[in-house]
Amino acid sequence: MTFKRHIDSREIGHLSIYLARKDRMPSRGWLNFLPRRSLAQHIIDLAKQDGILNATSHSTHYGFTGRGDIETIQPDHANGRLVMFVELVAEREHLERFACTYRELLKGKVMVYKHVEQWMVGQE
Repeated sequence: MTFKRHIDSREIGHLSIYLARKDRMPSRGWLNFLPRRSLAQHIIDLAKQDGILNATSHSTHYGFTGRGDIETIQPDHANGRLVMFVELVAEREHLERFACTYRELLKGKVMVYKHVEQWMVGQE
């Protein structure tokens, strides 16, 4: 029995949003005494609600973003200034709409867009 391999592809985009582990949601007025939520987690939750195809966060061990200092993992304590990034995958127009909708949260963040292909493997 022989199978033909068939790969369909479509153009999509990959957006990386670089931030620090310490980045949190803005203060909530009189509720400011409560711990604020991680900005990376919030961006991923918004991406899920918005119908983005894929959203993940990635930690780093050593690096910098923008014009910041080089940061590294500290063996004795967590380093909140260490760089991380949130990766979003969807069609370019969808990612642009997402970035414009949440521009206040993303203001000042380094964001990198890459054109990629989504592959779907099937059989004929």
